[in-house]
Amino acid sequence: MQVKNRKELFVLLLSNVRQSTERSAKLFQELSEAAQSPEIEEALSARTFVTQKTLATLDEAFRLIGEKPVNPSKPTSRCLRGRFSPGARGDPITRGEAHLCTR
Repeated sequence: MQVKNRKELFVLLLSNVRQSTERSAKLFQELSEAAQSPEIEEALSARTFVTQKTLATLDEAFRLIGEKPVNPSKPTSRCLRGRFSPGARGDPITRGEAHLCTR
């Protein structure tokens, strides 16, 4: 996927963080419900609470920039790839040379 500008890149990366955090929250909730030890259940419940607070913070970030999370085409980890040569003018994003790639 080619990134057109810095804001688009930021929204895409923030969306990936939100998606991963959402999956973590669901996992912690399920593990907490299945835990047999009260100490483990309490620890997982606390982790669920913190993760849900993180989701709320990410949602607030989207609200502040006036964007909604995008749905990445593939739920995999991504990397930023571009031509970062020392003598190049401008940055890869504004030159249209930055790409997100699946690792």
